[in-house]
Amino acid sequence: MHSLKEFYNKSIDQVPIYLFKSTEFELRHVNDLFQGCDLNGFIEFHRRESKKVIIIDSAEKLLDIRNTDPFKELLSRLIENGWTIIFTTRNSYLEDLNYQFFETYRIQPLYLPLSCLSVKELNEMSQQYSFNLPADERLMELVRVPFYLNEYLKYYKDESLDHLSFKNTLWNREIVKAKPAREQCFLKIAFERANNGCFFISPECEISILDNELRGDGILGYETAGYFITHDIYEEWALERIIESSYVKMIDDSDFFARIGQSLPIRRSFRSWLSYKLSTNEESIFDFIERAVQDNAIESFWKDEILISVLLSGYAEVFFDKAASQLLDNDCELLKKMTFLLRLACKEVDSSLLKGLGINNPEFVSMGFMFTRPKGEGWSSLIEFVLDNLGAIGSDKIQFVLPVIRDWTKSTKTGQTTRNAGLIALSYYEWCIKDGGYFRQDDTGKELFETIVDSASEISIELEKIFDDIVKNKWIDHRAPYYDFNETVN
Repeated sequence: MHSLKEFYNKSIDQVPIYLFKSTEFELRHVNDLFQGCDLNGFIEFHRRESKKVIIIDSAEKLLDIRNTDPFKELLSRLIENGWTIIFTTRNSYLEDLNYQFFETYRIQPLYLPLSCLSVKELNEMSQQYSFNLPADERLMELVRVPFYLNEYLKYYKDESLDHLSFKNTLWNREIVKAKPAREQCFLKIAFERANNGCFFISPECEISILDNELRGDGILGYETAGYFITHDIYEEWALERIIESSYVKMIDDSDFFARIGQSLPIRRSFRSWLSYKLSTNEESIFDFIERAVQDNAIESFWKDEILISVLLSGYAEVFFDKAASQLLDNDCELLKKMTFLLRLACKEVDSSLLKGLGINNPEFVSMGFMFTRPKGEGWSSLIEFVLDNLGAIGSDKIQFVLPVIRDWTKSTKTGQTTRNAGLIALSYYEWCIKDGGYFRQDDTGKELFETIVDSASEISIELEKIFDDIVKNKWIDHRAPYYDFNETVN
């Protein structure tokens, strides 16, 4: 951020630079963004400028926009008219934000990282300045960011401090400060902001707490429109604390979801909160997940959030084992839902192929040359579950999983999961040609063959047997078994 601030300060007198907060783009119409003119007027006013810049701060908040059309129109017009657009965000949101840009706005911004400290650099610093680094892996990853390292050193006592203890210590010293009223006021502001989507808030808190305490410490800022939170990280921690508090106090699962509301920021924080719970192997959270997924009173979008969190976590394998009967009930309704969520929400942008070809121009990428790859443990667990339960599912009913195994083998050509995907594809193909089924020679058939070919290194024994049978039985007629596949690979 320091380099961006320096650029702003040095260039503001020579280049038109506009700075927006991401929350300002929750609009009914794109013209609502401008005062005294409209988008056409804004574009026309700057048409002769050779260099013109818009900075969008905390771009992760774009993930919470409900009506994306105004921002999509603005983005398109700015790009068409030669504007440079700079988005700022934290690394933890980069994957989700990149995917949002690709899926919703059909662009991929050029990534210019502000590098974190390396483990080697941290070790050198710890030796030079005589402090111990944390033993906890999650905290060690966190302190690679200079902001967190600075806070860690402020409150450092010994290396036994873990990730959760560090967050609690920082929260208590910066937000609570031994005054519960401070915390309650800040939580109220964060919750209100999440629910109404406004950047500025006029909370019902004591003025002395708002002005003398939180504003005085730089936790809040103030403008005529109201108060605003100055540190995104504290706002996110506040929402997670609200969720944790509601979880502890809940009467039942429905009461829990009623307490936290349905806003997009809360839903995003819920996923983060649940992911952390899963990482700690807390037994009660496993029971909560199983209950909520089966509870018809729980809104379907909450079930989706839960299942996505499971699919992205290391708990996925355990879930598929525990919920096996439920996954297979009602014509595999839940399993089909999970395959849909896997392909929808468990992917990340994959620019490795383009980089391998030496293509780094984001304008080229924005024209549609963009790829995604699977993300999370859910892919391996679901594919393994399907293979283990082919008999129960039925080879004639596994069409719904074919896009999943194709997505996997497109990006991963080796490994056990690739072998499992190839075996599922072979099983379906052999059912089609041997058991009276009809093999469709369309895009589905093409993708099935591509799956088999891409997994060939892992199912070579099975493929050798097929080719031996083709040669042995002289299956060369167009009505012979494996004719289509033989023609494809040859």
